[in-house]
Amino acid sequence: MNEVVVNFSGGQHQMLAIARGLMADPILLILDEPSLGLSPTLVEDIFRLISSLREQGVAILLSEQNARLSLAICDRGYVIENGRVTMSDTGHELLKSNVIVEKYLGGEASLIPRRSLRHDEMVFALGRLLRARPEIG
Repeated sequence: MNEVVVNFSGGQHQMLAIARGLMADPILLILDEPSLGLSPTLVEDIFRLISSLREQGVAILLSEQNARLSLAICDRGYVIENGRVTMSDTGHELLKSNVIVEKYLGGEASLIPRRSLRHDEMVFALGRLLRARPEIG
């Protein structure tokens, strides 16, 4: 088995790490940069899994550089600068914040909310799909 695991891709290692964390049937799962170094497709897979776990009632504490995806699926978001919480709100409100958009999402505030809204709609649609077909999640 070790030979197989050694040959896993980065995404497979991340999925395995999350699966190992789920073996104890936790009420809280702490994830530190689960998308680090992964391809965009694998990042989407990881966030689909995180969203599915959240929908199943697992509380998730997520530390992640991908602010746009993280805020789109979270209940609450916190901006930490130099070890201090400088902003907090719901994920959706933070996605609409001009300060967040300009400072952390790399775009003009007038352009980002439309993209974020589209992403939010996709996340909600994914959530509905996962609830309707639990064998997918």
